[in-house]
Amino acid sequence: MTILLVIAVLLNGPFEFRRIEWLLLPHRVEFKPCENAPTQYKMQDLTPTLEYLSMFGCFEVEMDKVGLRIFGYKLEQTVLE
Repeated sequence: MTILLVIAVLLNGPFEFRRIEWLLLPHRVEFKPCENAPTQYKMQDLTPTLEYLSMFGCFEVEMDKVGLRIFGYKLEQTVLE
């Protein structure tokens, strides 16, 4: 629910996705409180989000130093001979 809300806010409203390969929720977020302000940084703890998603088991997830990646689907790797 939170992920969908974040997407709606970032896109200035609802947006229909036909296929989502993955979403990245970063550990470190940068923002400007107003137009001429310096960039500020905030760290977010993604462990509760990972635990919440793991309860459902609907999505494959990866946590690394950049953030939490939630996969909608993964393309099959094919080997060409």
